[in-house]
Amino acid sequence: MNDNHKSNSGFESNISTVLTGIADKLKSGSGALSVGAEVGRNRLDRLSAKRDIDKLYWKLGKEIVALVQAEEIAHPGVKERVERIEQLISKLNSEPTK
Repeated sequence: MNDNHKSNSGFESNISTVLTGIADKLKSGSGALSVGAEVGRNRLDRLSAKRDIDKLYWKLGKEIVALVQAEEIAHPGVKERVERIEQLISKLNSEPTK
């Protein structure tokens, strides 16, 4: 073999090693991205569930206020909270907006 062929062979071997290293890094990075995406999806799912719960409680509260006002249910604690809500609504309605 001539000197050029020997140096090209070493160069090709180094390139092959570098490319193999890059491919390995890309594979491990891809796995990390998959894990990160899964974690992100789980967080979004939990946030969505928390928002749904908040909306359900809000709707339930509005229904309970209507039931208390219609005197279909009576509970001292619930009645006090409904009265407080009514006071706050009255206050908001009586105050001019700024």
